[in-house]
Amino acid sequence: MTTAQADKPPSVPELVHQRTGINVPIRANGEGLEPGSADSVEKLLAGELSADRAARVALLNSRALQAELEEIGISRAEFRQALLPKNPMIEGEVRFGSGAHNPGELILMQDLTSIILIPHRRQAAALGVRAATLRVSNAALQVVADTRAAYFGAQAAEETRALWEKTVTSAQAAADLARRQHEVGNITDLDLENEQASYEQAKIALARSQTDASVARERLNQLMGAWGEQTNWRLEATVPAPPDSDGDLMGLEAMAVAQRLDLAATAAEAQILSAQIPLARFSQFPELRAGVHVEGDAEGNRTTGPAVELAIPLFDRGQHAVARNKAQLRQTQDRQAALAVSIRSEVRMQRDRLVAARDLVKYYREIVLPRRRRIVEQTQLQLNSMLVGLFQLLQAKQGEVEAQRDYIGAQRDYWIARAELERAIGGTLPGAQ
Repeated sequence: MTTAQADKPPSVPELVHQRTGINVPIRANGEGLEPGSADSVEKLLAGELSADRAARVALLNSRALQAELEEIGISRAEFRQALLPKNPMIEGEVRFGSGAHNPGELILMQDLTSIILIPHRRQAAALGVRAATLRVSNAALQVVADTRAAYFGAQAAEETRALWEKTVTSAQAAADLARRQHEVGNITDLDLENEQASYEQAKIALARSQTDASVARERLNQLMGAWGEQTNWRLEATVPAPPDSDGDLMGLEAMAVAQRLDLAATAAEAQILSAQIPLARFSQFPELRAGVHVEGDAEGNRTTGPAVELAIPLFDRGQHAVARNKAQLRQTQDRQAALAVSIRSEVRMQRDRLVAARDLVKYYREIVLPRRRRIVEQTQLQLNSMLVGLFQLLQAKQGEVEAQRDYIGAQRDYWIARAELERAIGGTLPGAQ
């Protein structure tokens, strides 16, 4: 990479938009969000909250992400600092004596080494800006993935809670019916206790589902940085069904290695260390200063001439600093290779999870739910013919609701697996709907 390329790193908004399709008004100079972002957050939270809107709110409103953004400002300040040579130094002394003039000496020195090394410092600092931008952008993508996963978790928890309310209502009706039939002697004490126990278990499950929904909602609040009135958002009613296609899932490993921002940031860090080797070599040797020397004696004579200071490389020739820098470079390169292996494994794992989740959703949609509906329909027909009792119909309906709860969980798992796979490859699935 050339210095000119390093001087113009991609901006965080550009990288986030390329990888997620989300536009975020982040200033290019690393100074945080543009004015008006708070208004945008309020507008996004006003209507029904979708997964993409929740991700936008998180990018706009997360203080943790704002703290990460400051890394860009810090690296840009270091870049500007790298362009400056050391300040010149002035040294003077006056000697008081009995002559007509007080003798004195004045020396003005400039560190030439700091000027000579400006191109090397500039390259390393520019690469530092690039690495910081990549790290912050990767953090933003992680926020998007976490927020989407939390959103679908909250959505599924809320929908499951609503189904448990239906289950409790059905179980209560069954318990009331059992009590009335027990009073007239149509069922035994054991049958009554079983129905009452089913009702109590349903109420316990409803209480747990309410807790799960509350915890999932707060998890989403935490990721979005929402507090106060911002927490009064409303979710879309149901977990969406998976799209018709996830696109081409082949070649995702190579895609991830090519576009993962944390891997690119590690590569940039290796480039920084490589660019710092000349700086390490000259950190102690040579120290070269040049300037002007002015001296006057007691008789009024004055001499002026050039002055030079050069360190003698007798003990420290910078060899240990270079060795340390090279070891750090090899260490970073090893970490980069290890991260690439880990990324490939992560992509394979998340891809398998996505495929399994899609298959499970399809199985519930095409096999389990239709069968449960047919069971309810057949039980209703037999009830109309007085071949079964009302208890059997209530049990059939409870079985259908239980299958619907499992189906919601399968849909949730699909969307979470998809969010994790997109995070693993560092962008959206190619060709996915």
